[in-house]
Amino acid sequence: HAGEIPRFARQRTYEVVERNRCAYVFCGSTSLFPMPFFYNQDPDDFVCGRPFSLRAKSTWYMMSAHAFDVQHFETVHDRKLLGPPEIDCPAPFARRCTHHSKVAGDTLFDRLLRVFASKTVTVQLTIWGNNICMVEGKFDKVTSRFFLMMNPMEDGTTEVYGTVFK
Repeated sequence: HAGEIPRFARQRTYEVVERNRCAYVFCGSTSLFPMPFFYNQDPDDFVCGRPFSLRAKSTWYMMSAHAFDVQHFETVHDRKLLGPPEIDCPAPFARRCTHHSKVAGDTLFDRLLRVFASKTVTVQLTIWGNNICMVEGKFDKVTSRFFLMMNPMEDGTTEVYGTVFK
């Protein structure tokens, strides 16, 4: 019933964007950039899959750094790079790495990829504001897209929240 709300009783507000049945909260009173999406794609053209999460035994900044780590692609994902990665800045607060590679692994998954998707892939990873990652894998016959958010935990691990788009 007060004419003026005392400072101690005020609550912080955060900008929220709703997209594809998910709510995204910017950790500040105003966002520094528009809610990201895949380059040259309209979010309304996509359906959001079931969200997933995992706990990574790594810091959030190491998770973001994987987008630019050539050895990560070759060792962890068993890809043979067909040339140097291309690094650019598509927007303020965003860094993008694009690389072309051969699917070189012998796992069942990689063998199926070569048959049903293609023997090569162009991967585009865009890191927004340090802990948002948009991943797009373009094969000859199919394109995969997913969105990751990395939340640092007090114990040095990272809670990763993701969504696949179709």
